[in-house]
Amino acid sequence: MKSEQRNSVDTKVLGFPVSGRGFGADMVNINQKVIEETLDAVPFPGTLNIVTDEPLLLKKAVQLDQKGKLFGVRGAINNIPCLLYRFNYTPMHVFEVIAPVHLRNTLGLEDGQKVGITVSKENIMPPTEKRRRLWELFYKGRLEAYYDDHLLDLFLSRGIKFFHKKACQSKKEFI
Repeated sequence: MKSEQRNSVDTKVLGFPVSGRGFGADMVNINQKVIEETLDAVPFPGTLNIVTDEPLLLKKAVQLDQKGKLFGVRGAINNIPCLLYRFNYTPMHVFEVIAPVHLRNTLGLEDGQKVGITVSKENIMPPTEKRRRLWELFYKGRLEAYYDDHLLDLFLSRGIKFFHKKACQSKKEFI
């Protein structure tokens, strides 16, 4: 796993920003009150999309919506508090980051530039061996295949959707 240890409690997850689809901004807008209470600040009306080199599970540590269907973890990027979460059925190497500032502008981030997100070690974990193998089947070496990939969609439409869902999502404590 590409992570950098800071101390016995925190770890730094390394990834790079990518352009998103705008769904994060909608989610922040719809759930602003809950996110504001959780973040303890008014969130920027959008998210920073991060892709890592390895799959990683997030603990369902904080609730980010009123329905109890969206969860994430607290973290920080360059000492800026943030929340990390993942939409359902998003690959395990893709995260959305909510912060009180426009992270791209504040930190001068561009697509593909490495960035570290500090999170509590207890809130992240590697996937099980089975889920990691499924992730490798669909995504290893294809870091650009994080949201919309026509060939992957075609492959999945031929009866592999069950395995893809297993590789991306868990209904348990970690997402």
